[in-house]
Amino acid sequence: MNKEGNTKFKKTGDPDIGQRFDQVRQYLKLTKSEMSQQMDFSNSNYVNHIINGTRSLTLKHMVRLSQILKGLNFHWLFKGEGEMMHSGQGLDTLQQLHELKTKLAETEQLANGLDRERKVLFDTVELLTRRYLLDEVIDSETSGEG
Repeated sequence: MNKEGNTKFKKTGDPDIGQRFDQVRQYLKLTKSEMSQQMDFSNSNYVNHIINGTRSLTLKHMVRLSQILKGLNFHWLFKGEGEMMHSGQGLDTLQQLHELKTKLAETEQLANGLDRERKVLFDTVELLTRRYLLDEVIDSETSGEG
């Protein structure tokens, strides 16, 4: 703890690796929160800790990264040498998942719109049915009076 009573994190990670980790996150077009979920971090701030160099990437994290982004050049991640991706590699499963997630959100919006339209149509049919039945009652009462 420091003089103010706050816990001070000891730098255990490499901020250069952290910055490259952040480049991977940006390449994947993920927010820090989304990246935390993809990496299965229990603490959503862990991404920030890695980026800032207060935490290190573990072997488990590297395995998870390799599952998320096939073709990631780990030599680049750790040494900063070469390209981020091995040649011919790029976004695959995670990008497809992200695109499917976007399409699902669009489909849900359409479904919600259709649901609202269905309710309006149902309410209209119900109103017309009541009106018709009321007209029938009025017609039978007026024809019975004559």
